[in-house]
Amino acid sequence: MIAIIYKGVAFPVVFKLLTKFGNSSTTERIELMDKFIDLFGLASIDCLMADREFVGAEWLQYLNKNGIRYYIRIRNNFILF
Repeated sequence: MIAIIYKGVAFPVVFKLLTKFGNSSTTERIELMDKFIDLFGLASIDCLMADREFVGAEWLQYLNKNGIRYYIRIRNNFILF
């Protein structure tokens, strides 16, 4: 789900119901972001805030390639280099 946050309230604008348990795949996330960008434009994204399961080299490369700032929560035992 991608939501727009306004005055502290998140309004879902693009989402996909998964037919499986667990997290979305990188492909599913990229498709969702592309749909959002098609609807609202890349310039409408100030930043992406995500939970810790939204990681992976291909996903982060996609965000970086598109110039999308992101804040992703990480596990407390995650090591940064």
